[in-house]
Amino acid sequence: MQRILANPVLEAQPNFESAAYVGWLNALVAGGMAREDALEQMAEGWRLERQECIVLWQQQNEEDACTLQEQLERERAEKEAEEQLERCEAEKKKPKINDFDDGAVVADVIIPRPSQYAIQRIKNMESTSDSDDAFGFAKVDGVVALKTIASFKASQKALQDHDLSWWHISRL
Repeated sequence: MQRILANPVLEAQPNFESAAYVGWLNALVAGGMAREDALEQMAEGWRLERQECIVLWQQQNEEDACTLQEQLERERAEKEAEEQLERCEAEKKKPKINDFDDGAVVADVIIPRPSQYAIQRIKNMESTSDSDDAFGFAKVDGVVALKTIASFKASQKALQDHDLSWWHISRL
């Protein structure tokens, strides 16, 4: 079926007495029909064909509307599926929280856990702090300055912990 491009309701009835239809009108009259009857038959034929075109036009519009509705539904379903997929992916990326255990007992003391790197350095008797990266305050010509800790000298009056008496410890 050919697609109807214009609304047939808007078409005006042609003038069957015009020069374009003279051959057809003359053929009907020559066939033994009266001129008025021939014009009436031509007009009735046009009305029937126009009515068929109107019905086809309405069916075509209904099919177009259904096709458009189906396309919109498909697009909406695709968009909804895409949004659902994005929500699922976002849900997968969220960190999962373990179930809460009402009966679990929480300790009052936090046990320090040094890193494996620090434990290994202690076992190998290596220094765990980098004195080149640490700074301390020093007084130079009446001005406070930052100085690396490695460059500080221990005081000659400093005592080792095992050399301290109880009197020294209690004063601190």
